[in-house]
Amino acid sequence: MDGLPARLNSVFRVAVENIAPLWPQIEPLLQEPLGIRPTHDAEDVRKLLLGQHCQLWAQMDGSRLEAFVITEFSAFPKGVWVHAWLAASDPEAQFDYWRFRDVLCEWAQANNCRGVSAAGRVGWLKKYPEAKYEGICVRMTF
Repeated sequence: MDGLPARLNSVFRVAVENIAPLWPQIEPLLQEPLGIRPTHDAEDVRKLLLGQHCQLWAQMDGSRLEAFVITEFSAFPKGVWVHAWLAASDPEAQFDYWRFRDVLCEWAQANNCRGVSAAGRVGWLKKYPEAKYEGICVRMTF
């Protein structure tokens, strides 16, 4: 935690009962990341969160949503990983990369996971140099 600004509890997991009140701030931020994914729309994401199939992690400044990450547990024969598959931030906000990393790693360890994985742009590797490149996802959509 050295070198981080003192913003206590600025990143946290959102309780399911708080997703609906926060949704008006989340939905507009979904436009860009969902625009490159043919697999989900905003309503799909809302249902996954409300059904507790995924977890919503929020970076807040008071009552204002600055950024979020959506995770899920991904089970493999060699263990379970917390998988971050969707992230976005308000263009006026600074995405708190380090605090999200710390919070997600703590969550993974508390749930006896093997680690944290992520889907997205290759540029994330610059932000998290301890992450290893394992390949890409290529999708043909008809």
